[in-house]
Amino acid sequence: MKKNLFLLIVLFSIASMIFAAETPISTVIASDTNGATLHNTESFTIRGIVTTGNFNNNGTYMSFYVQDATGGIDIYKVGNAGWYATKGLSIGSDVTILGTVSQYNGVIELVPGTIDDITVNGTGTVPTPQTITMDDLQDLLGDNQARFNMRGSLVKIFNAYLASGSPAWPPADTYVSLQIAIGSASATPTGICYINRATDIDGSTEPSWPQNITGIFNQYDSSSPFYSSFQIIPRALTDFEPYIPAVVGDWDLY
Repeated sequence: MKKNLFLLIVLFSIASMIFAAETPISTVIASDTNGATLHNTESFTIRGIVTTGNFNNNGTYMSFYVQDATGGIDIYKVGNAGWYATKGLSIGSDVTILGTVSQYNGVIELVPGTIDDITVNGTGTVPTPQTITMDDLQDLLGDNQARFNMRGSLVKIFNAYLASGSPAWPPADTYVSLQIAIGSASATPTGICYINRATDIDGSTEPSWPQNITGIFNQYDSSSPFYSSFQIIPRALTDFEPYIPAVVGDWDLY
């Protein structure tokens, strides 16, 4: 009897270890040639660093991003915006999360079942944003795994202007898809800089352009193939910083 009990405990422990094994985020967000998830409804455990506050849209849902060395992903839960604060999360939190893969408008999400599926391990180092160009915000003509894998990660774009004809800088409690251009307001092509009203950006004073913009790289494409509507989503007003051109020394003139 004791041997049987011991065997059951060992088997349970092994099963628990297998179930709780951490999967690289790049595996969880793997896509097909259309940018659609390969793992819909499958469960995974990930570990990474929180890179955003809670994009909670006035408390109707929880949405924040986590990134490891391989990629980033949206942690999403309808109706449980309070979990972010209850768990004491903030940018830089080191977390382990168990959830089920889903996809909405191109965004690949990991949906935890209960608040206990989110474990805070301490504080870590926020990843350095990857530099992107305006080309990265343009529609695709076909399969582009590098672009799909960038969704959910922290990125930065330089020398951005509010494009001519863009919607205006948002007043308070407003979300808007700004159009940005590189080098001048009239430059083309343009790209989307999405302002979420859950941040402190809407209602703030519009910055003096040009700006370097940091944010989450994502998209809002309503159907497969997910080839359009890529965007950068700044997390706070501090994600805007003045662009300073390189200084040209006299030796460069000869």
